[in-house]
Parts: sequence; structure tokens; C-alpha cells
Amino acid sequence: MAQQTFSGVPGEFTAGEVLSSSDMELIRDYLIAQIKEGMTGDTGEILPMIMDLTNNRIVMDTGGIEFSDGTTQTTAAGGGDITGITTAANSGLAGGATSGTPSLSADVDNATVAVGTTADYVLIQDVDDSDALKKSLVSSFLTGYAALAGATFTGQVNVADSLYFGGTNQQVVWEGATADSHETFLQATDPTSADRIITLPDATGTVLTTGNPNDNILTFNAQTGTTYTLVLTDGGKMVTSSNGSAQTITVPPNSSVAFPVGTQIIVQNLGSANATLAEGSGVTIQSKDSAKEIDGQYAAATLIKTATDTWSLIGALA
Repeated sequence: MAQQTFSGVPGEFTAGEVLSSSDMELIRDYLIAQIKEGMTGDTGEILPMIMDLTNNRIVMDTGGIEFSDGTTQTTAAGGGDITGITTAANSGLAGGATSGTPSLSADVDNATVAVGTTADYVLIQDVDDSDALKKSLVSSFLTGYAALAGATFTGQVNVADSLYFGGTNQQVVWEGATADSHETFLQATDPTSADRIITLPDATGTVLTTGNPNDNILTFNAQTGTTYTLVLTDGGKMVTSSNGSAQTITVPPNSSVAFPVGTQIIVQNLGSANATLAEGSGVTIQSKDSAKEIDGQYAAATLIKTATDTWSLIGALA
């Protein structure tokens, strides 16, 4: 290995000699210099590491540090830059960065249906957009019943599967058209022995209650022709028939008009000629002596559906 050259190498020292400050500085520089020869024995060496005691640091040369796995680090290791940000489809998130400080923005206007196999979103309202209902992603770990405390929704709220009410004050409240202190409450009695199911019929009408006796008042369907076929809304009504000629009132088959079993229809003859109940295709009307003609003016009979296409006829018959 060639000699490392300094500016002014000190000469030989004798025992007990007091070194000058310049000699000590040269020796110091020599001792802290780690010399690497390289592949060729010549005067070309490098100083891979210098201990800079003045500034309390270690200085590496441009060759860097080689580790045992063969990798070389030539610059100081840091946190590294983000190489890219990928946002989920339809999430409404946009933006990103490959260096420096990344930023993301939520684009509510262009957020559509969230992608996934679970309902990991809730509907929110975008008041600045005509497409008012939006979906806001929430943590996917919310499973089962996710509680919303004190939430207020404006517009339509879509709920998939079940809507669950817990707590001690379980009710649905309707304010009505007028914002005042009077509301309508829908509550259920606490089931103590089994689950209860209330089924609404596939029909349009008013639900009868026991709180208002007027809800049970009979309504009428006045007919003045000579023929009439019962319709679904005749259930629970009185159908009057008034004509100077004989009238025929037909009970249709269940395939045409699906009256629920238990439906009752009163038929009264108001005309001077009698009205007769007729069986539609596949319909059976059971009555005493198979009589189906209402016996005279102001007489009446009641139809009661007892099976899919079977009715009982009870009353003043001839």
C-alpha cells in the first residue's frame, strides 16, 4: 500500500519528547483516516469515512456503505416518497401525489353507488346539487345493527332489509303537514312470548282502528244497472241494486279479483224487481236450498268468502 501523504509529516520522535500542537494535529488526522487501497497497489487510495470531531459527525465518501447482503446505500435513508395513490372506484375520492405531501379531496357530486358486497355506506344529502341523495362511506367493520343517534334525514331514505328499533322509546313519528306540537305515533306492544308479524294487504284503503268508532261505518256502492260484477273495493261495503228490471250481480273468480278469505259484502235490493247473485267461472255460492235471488224490494243478503273460490250467502233469499 502506498504511503498516505499529509501536508508536513512529522519526523522521528524521541522518548519523552513533548509534541507540538501541529504534530498532534497531523497524527490525529492520520489516525482517524480509514485508508482503502483498492485493487491496485498504487498511490490512489480513498478515504471512505472521516470522523469530523470538530462538528461531531462522520462524513462518508460518495462510494457509500456496502451491506452484507450486497446492497449499497449512497444517500441518507429517509421516509421515502409516496409513489402513487389509488382511490376506490365510485368512492368520490380524487387526488394524490408521487412526492412531497399528498392530498386527497372528496368529490360528493360524482360519488355513485359504493362497490362492495356489504352495505358499507349511509345516504346523506347534498344540498348544493339536484341529485340530492348521496352515499357516504363508513367503516366496513360496522356489521349487524349500526346505531345512529340524533340523526336527521331530509328527503327519501332507502333501507335494505330490516329497520331495527331498540331502546325503550320505540316508535315512528309523523309530524304531518303542519309543524306544531301534534304528531302521529306508531308504536308496538312489547312481544313477550314470540316474534309478531303484522302484514299489510296488497290493497289501497284506510286502516281501521278501534279508537274511532266512525272507522267502522259502512260505506255504499250504489248500482242502478241490470248487471254488475263485484270489484275488490266492494269488500266490507253494501252494494245496492236499484232497477225496475231484474238485476244480476256476479261474484268473480279469485283469479280475476282476489278478495281475501273472510271478506264480507252486503247486497240489498232497492228496486221493484229482484236481484240475483251469480257465480263467476269456478265460483261456488253456498246458500240454503241453493237459493241466490234476493227476496223482494229492500231485502238483503250477505256474501262471506270462506275459501279461494267459495262464498256463503246468508239472508232473505227466494
